[in-house]
Amino acid sequence: PDSSDEAGRVGQVRLRVEAPGAVTTVSLASTYDQDLRDLQTDLTTIVGQPASGSILIRFASTLPDEGDVWTRVGVAAVVNGDATEAVVALDTFLSLSEIDRLNLLRNLAARRWLESASAGAMPDSLVGGFSAYLEAPVLARQARQASLAQQAYLDGKLPSWNDMIASPEALAGLDPDAAYAARLALASFLIERYGANMIADLARAFASEPDGDPIDIVVEVTGQPADRLDAGWEDFVTVWFAGGWRSNAFVALDLEPARDLFARGAYEAAVDRANRTLQVTTALDDRVASAEAEMLVAQGSVGMQAEALMRDAEQALQQHDYERALVLIDRAIDQYALLPADHQPGSLIETWRGMAIDGIDATAQLERATGDYDDWFSMRGTRQDAVAAGAVFARLGDSDRHAVAVQLVDDLDARFLRLVLTLGATIVVLVGWLVVWNWNRSPGRIRWPGLADLVREEAAR
Repeated sequence: PDSSDEAGRVGQVRLRVEAPGAVTTVSLASTYDQDLRDLQTDLTTIVGQPASGSILIRFASTLPDEGDVWTRVGVAAVVNGDATEAVVALDTFLSLSEIDRLNLLRNLAARRWLESASAGAMPDSLVGGFSAYLEAPVLARQARQASLAQQAYLDGKLPSWNDMIASPEALAGLDPDAAYAARLALASFLIERYGANMIADLARAFASEPDGDPIDIVVEVTGQPADRLDAGWEDFVTVWFAGGWRSNAFVALDLEPARDLFARGAYEAAVDRANRTLQVTTALDDRVASAEAEMLVAQGSVGMQAEALMRDAEQALQQHDYERALVLIDRAIDQYALLPADHQPGSLIETWRGMAIDGIDATAQLERATGDYDDWFSMRGTRQDAVAAGAVFARLGDSDRHAVAVQLVDDLDARFLRLVLTLGATIVVLVGWLVVWNWNRSPGRIRWPGLADLVREEAAR
């Protein structure tokens, strides 16, 4: 096998395959290159500084006896006291799930960073607890381990927080999984109660006071007196056993889930996840990551506002408030313009905007028809406006305005019918008068007085 350190070097982590088989140093380093680089970036952010020196992880056929030199890490590895060297059972490592393999590498590397940042002065319980906390959560395993630790707590066998920090032997009597969970609970207590920057602050404090009392250092860094820490631990651990073990503050360092949520248009969930990232990166003073999280929060907020405007526009269309709907849609368009093009619901916006404009135009037509109702000379145009408006309102489901348009058309038709009947009756009267008049003025009906008639009239006088 290739035992060259340079062949297996990934940053401050050196891999070396010493067991025979298909897996070589080069292939293993190639497989985990990007994961190890991302891990080291995260560790430097969390611990506050890069590791001095490196850790050599040897993949061998068997593990050495633990003794005083090696500390067991999970089922597949041991690590020395200052975490400069670890041995992993290759076959056991390959039998693990992918997430468990990465977690083992993460745990071993975290120990190197913690030992380096604290100058080797951080207590083993904190090194083990913080390293476990920095693993990616595996809920099924953690549930079983937390259950074992809870039973030890109920049996009165779980050490207090200060006993775990003061003595590496405090957990010696527990099942290894219960001890693992107890150290993880201690790390969770310090990080989740007193901030994501607690690891870096404690590491610096232990480095500056290598001979100091570990309990006093924790009291000083947390700013809490020992009795307050005692009470806080009792409150915390009961909640942690009840399900608090599911949480992990540093999961939020990965902004990719928030990006995925944003890409799917789940803006509220994306903002929530990005805000958690922002909270952690701010505590860790990671300005680059904070800026990325802030940008995603801002974009997600724009998306949320655009969606809210579209919901309000939909409600306005349902209430047939077309002018308000158009204003809201145009404001939504302005918001969507700030988002990537594939986030813009173009066809929906076009449809809704067309409906709003049609509704506004039809309302104007109906108002014009209503205003011209009494103008006899505009009856034809008035009726056309009312019919056109009514057709639009029927399509938009605007029953109230549609009813007004229908009534207006009916009234205009009734008025036109009355007009026609009136004109018809008038024409009949005129024709009858003309007939009578023509009959009376015919020559046979007119009698002119003659000379004899005049003589008789004169005699009659």
